[in-house]
Parts: sequence; structure tokens; C-alpha cells
Amino acid sequence: MFLRPLARLAAGGLAASFAVKGDFVKRDGKRIREPESASNYFEPGDERVLKRVVFVRHGQGDHNVTQDYANLFDPSLTAQGVGEARAVFTGALADFRPTVAFVSPLWRTLQTCTQAFRAREERGGPPPCPIRAMEEVREHNNLNKCNHRRKIGAEHAEAFPEVSFSTVDATGPAPAADWSDDGLYKVSLLNLRARARRTLEAIGALPDAHVVVFTHGSFIRCLRAEVLGLNAHHFGACPPTGTPVEIRLVETKGGWRYWECAEPTSVENIAAGAPTTRQPISV
Repeated sequence: MFLRPLARLAAGGLAASFAVKGDFVKRDGKRIREPESASNYFEPGDERVLKRVVFVRHGQGDHNVTQDYANLFDPSLTAQGVGEARAVFTGALADFRPTVAFVSPLWRTLQTCTQAFRAREERGGPPPCPIRAMEEVREHNNLNKCNHRRKIGAEHAEAFPEVSFSTVDATGPAPAADWSDDGLYKVSLLNLRARARRTLEAIGALPDAHVVVFTHGSFIRCLRAEVLGLNAHHFGACPPTGTPVEIRLVETKGGWRYWECAEPTSVENIAAGAPTTRQPISV
């Protein structure tokens, strides 16, 4: 179940509450934070970034090239995919210093994560931060073998010694047919979107201000839809392999907290007139 691994993360000392301002009110059936001021409007300079979370789609996998999704079991990265992974912490993310990383336990995401950190260290950067496998950010688990994963064991310990697998079950969830009602990991965009929201809430409770998550294209599509407040039928395009997408937790002087997409709009370019995308964070 989804909440059990999160509870274990919290028990491990990862979870902490933010100090918050303002009163709680109910709106649309949810408890949200009401600003202390009478006005719901605020100037760009009134907000500050509390948390930067970078979600990275895995590098190109063998299944992305062959499109043999049904038969390629837990595929590896291609040579291009390894190159994409090793370039994650370059360019705009060259100075990004996450203090904790989460990674889907599928092979291609584990490769992307470890290759990204190893390449950064080889370039003279710091050693990896703590890296924790997290089932909740995996791809959906239908009958396509490319989305099934290997049992966690000696193979993982040898290939990915930097990663802690203590909060995932060794076997993982059983594959389920698309038409089944097998809960959390079925191939359902609404299920993925619910997982994305709960992941944001869990990360929002961490003390870490800089977090990186290595995940999958469908998860990122649904994450964006949740942050943007899109309806159930709009999920946007899938980001290219190896692409980072930044989501920020922002707070105003009045006490409002929002998750917002940092691309193409961000705190820095609000003043330039770019449209912003904000949703109140539920508490």
C-alpha cells in the first residue's frame, strides 16, 4: 500500500512539519490555509520558495527504441540513455544540490539516478546525497513487461550500492491487467495523478529544501496535471527521456502555500508578466 512506505520514511526521521501561518478553513471539502490578510491577491515579491523538487524522467531505455513494451522485461538504458543520465546535473542543474533523492525501483530509473550522481562526482562535484528507492514514483504496473521490475536482491546491491531499498518490498506489486481493479499501481491516469499528489504531500513534509526524484514520463505528466489543476482528461505531453521538470513549493507573506511548475513559469519570471500556475496545498 502507498501509505505504508511513507510511514516508514517518516519513522526513519525523514518527515517533519513546516511551521505555518494563517487559519485553516474548509474549501471544496478540503482543509486549506486561509491567508491572514483580507485580500487573496499578492505581489510577486511577497512570495518565497520553500522547496525545489526536480523530477527527472529516466534516460532512453531499450523499450523506447524498439517499442516492444509487451516483451522487454524491466529494460536497461541504451547508450544514449546513459549519456542523458550523466548529463542530468549539468546546465541549469549544475549547481543544484539535493539533500535527498528518491528513485523508482525499475532498472532504467535506478541506472539514470546512479549514473547522474556518479557523473557529477567524476566532474569534481560532491558525493551523492542519500538515495532511497520509492515504489510510489514507479510507472504503472500493467501487463507490459517493460513496466515490471526485478526482485530486489544481490543484483541490485552490486549494481546500485548507493541506493537504499529499505522502504520497498523486495518482490514489488504484482502486474495487473488494465481492466482490473487492482488499486494503486494499475494503468490509470487518475491513479497516477493521485500517487503524484500524495508524493508531493510527502515531500512537502520533509525538512529538505532541495529534492530530486527519478521517475517516469507518465508519472511526470500526471504530476504536472495535478499542479496545474487540469481536469481529468488533460495530462499534457510526455517529457523527453532524461528531461528534468522542476516543481516548487512557494509561500506568500499571507501564509498561502502553493506548488507551481518552474517551467516555463517560475517565481523569477512572474514579474515579467508570465502566467503562473498555483494550487493551494492541502493539509
